[in-house]
Amino acid sequence: MNIQLVAFGFGCLLLMVAILGGGFEVKELKVPKVGRAPRFAACLFGVLFVFLGIKPDLSLNAAPVAAAPQTAQQSMPPAPAPVATPVAASN
Repeated sequence: MNIQLVAFGFGCLLLMVAILGGGFEVKELKVPKVGRAPRFAACLFGVLFVFLGIKPDLSLNAAPVAAAPQTAQQSMPPAPAPVATPVAASN
């Protein structure tokens, strides 16, 4: 059993809670009656988990960013580092 299947099943269970409002029993799992706000949250999270179960490879940056083409530029040597000069201590 992989994580996508578990996410899909959990999402379906949450959608059942959202649609039926609780008060049902699935095997050993008894779901109590719930109000409007928990039903709305169950609907949102149910859709999210079902979507993740179907399409697990999504990310926010799905479209790869094309690398800027490199042009032939003359390479410049790095600037020399500044040389530290000793400071004479005065009394």
